[in-house]
Amino acid sequence: MTAYLTEENLPTVISENNITISPELTIKVIVLSNGQRVIPENDMRRACEFLGIDIRVLEKSQRAHI
Repeated sequence: MTAYLTEENLPTVISENNITISPELTIKVIVLSNGQRVIPENDMRRACEFLGIDIRVLEKSQRAHI
């Protein structure tokens, strides 16, 4: 059975924090009420670029698991 998210059961943001990976890179991490941590897309792209990771590989991997 598939659980559908409705407006009543959508997780809410309980915290937003910045994490400094290096002096040159700080990213935002959002904590949701269901315990998930979310990194905004733009911050994730900057982090991957900084670390030399091809974000397209990560996106392809994510789609394969859906």
